[in-house]
Amino acid sequence: MNGTRIVILAFGLLVIIGGLIGYIKTGSVISLTAGIAFGAAIIASGIVIFYKEHLGYKLALATTALLLLTFGYRFAVTHKFMPSGLMAILCLVVLWMIRNELKLLKNKS
Repeated sequence: MNGTRIVILAFGLLVIIGGLIGYIKTGSVISLTAGIAFGAAIIASGIVIFYKEHLGYKLALATTALLLLTFGYRFAVTHKFMPSGLMAILCLVVLWMIRNELKLLKNKS
């Protein structure tokens, strides 16, 4: 198992935990719902990678990019690093890792 697969699964779990923390701290049902939905989608794409590698990475790429747009917008509006800025940076790192894996897959075939 390569590192990017583990990072994708861990990132999905982190997104779910972040949604739970947002709900516990502020009572935000939107944070809880979005955290579970995005986290589950990222974890699901991480699982798909084990069966259809290319498809799983593309699903993870799309979901993480959508999450980046969400947190990037929130950071641009609020200028608060926590949690929006931090999550936007983490999304960028994960996107970079996924892009590298897709490049490797393309060079393999």
